[in-house]
Amino acid sequence: MNRIILIGNGFDLANDYKTSYNNFIVWYLKEILYYVFRDHNKLYSDKLCKIEVLLGKYEILPEEKMKKWEAKDAIEYFEYLKTKSDFYKIEFSSFLSEIIKSVETKGWVDIENDYYNLLCKYISNKAEYDVKRLNACLDFVKEKLIEYLEGIVKEQKEIHQEIQNKIFEPFKENDIAVKAMDTWKRFLIERKDSNDAFFESKYDLYKRDKSNLKNDIFNYKSMVKSYLYSWKEYKNNDTNLSYPNNIMFLNFNYTDIADRYLLKKDSHFPLIYIHGKLDDPESVIFGYGDELDEKYRKIQEKNKNEYLTNIKSIKYLESDNYRRVLSFVESDYFQVYVMGHSCGNSDRTLLNTLFEHEHCVSIKPFYYVDKKKGKDNYLDIVQNISRNFTDMKLMRDRVVNKQFCEQLKN
Repeated sequence: MNRIILIGNGFDLANDYKTSYNNFIVWYLKEILYYVFRDHNKLYSDKLCKIEVLLGKYEILPEEKMKKWEAKDAIEYFEYLKTKSDFYKIEFSSFLSEIIKSVETKGWVDIENDYYNLLCKYISNKAEYDVKRLNACLDFVKEKLIEYLEGIVKEQKEIHQEIQNKIFEPFKENDIAVKAMDTWKRFLIERKDSNDAFFESKYDLYKRDKSNLKNDIFNYKSMVKSYLYSWKEYKNNDTNLSYPNNIMFLNFNYTDIADRYLLKKDSHFPLIYIHGKLDDPESVIFGYGDELDEKYRKIQEKNKNEYLTNIKSIKYLESDNYRRVLSFVESDYFQVYVMGHSCGNSDRTLLNTLFEHEHCVSIKPFYYVDKKKGKDNYLDIVQNISRNFTDMKLMRDRVVNKQFCEQLKN
């Protein structure tokens, strides 16, 4: 059996990098304010926003407060400037207005989802010119996002050992779906019947101390034999040797932070940047990917290529990354670890392929705990995961119960 690590933006955040869309929006709006008010320029204009100073009055920026700004704070400052219409003329594009509305109503933003919502709206209204403008806006956002992230990841931070330990930990019986228990037992039998050289190779691969190797192998084989004979619960511990054969890092981020967690760079630990990499801007895929949505059919019915310009499932064909993912899931049974990925609809096409695949034996979400609010986001992740299924019974079997899940980082 193998393992797939789904890496989303929460993974980068857990590694102390401010890479969320909220962080990006704050940076973008502050850059505009600096250009106009700190540098005393009378006009700022791009695909998303236009600010014109009408009477030569320049605001004194609240620099200390701006250091602590959330997206909502930045937006409120722009709303304040709008009240001074005699001095400033401010225009937002429909796309930026949609993003701002998301922040104001939800407190967070999913730029790709906002893009898709506007795209569907324009199709319904037959506003083809607006679709072209929307695509131009998304291209601009992508360019600015790359610029922002390049600045963020320059600082090399230490990896968190607890996260790495979770990535490379052995399989646990409680994580395996009920329908996959026969697969699990076959896996254990195959391991039990392996020779000592095989186990030694696993210790080498996972960088384990081999001083007690012989004893570990004996205990492991005895434990598995007892489990298979008595049908008792399999006792998991850190020396049980039920490591995955291969672990694929499926990185939905553009940063290389996940790369720093690899034990080795070889065929046992493939790393796939499914949406491209910062150091290759042409490879970056930024858009929407939900072919299961009913509205998507209306998009396909349009005989206009601009409607499909930013659909991820089509952009995947520009590289062999998607094909490599398919080859991996077809090669053997696999478990999915969700690490920092929201599992939202913008990646629904690919996630549905993984989650409902016949080789998938479990889906384990690693959640985040908001210490200020005293709550975690396990349920949010699971609700999003459920939207990637067409078979809810299958979903309830494959998703690991909360009692067997844990935080990504304490």
